[in-house]
Amino acid sequence: MGGVVTVVSTVIRAKKDEPAMSVIRRFKKQVQQDQILKEFKKKEYYIKPSQIRKEQKKEWERAKRRKLFLGEE
Repeated sequence: MGGVVTVVSTVIRAKKDEPAMSVIRRFKKQVQQDQILKEFKKKEYYIKPSQIRKEQKKEWERAKRRKLFLGEE
């Protein structure tokens, strides 16, 4: 069936005489900065457009309440 295929590549080049653990640590940090895992988790399941709108509205209301709360102090 017609699925969406996403190709994501993070390239970390090992420096001369760099320990493997250091390269792995840099790779993990780069993956976290690129938000690759977050994107994969988000696309793991299909979310109906109505559910996306509902979550966006919820987030908007939460931000609005936060602004009001912080603005009053």
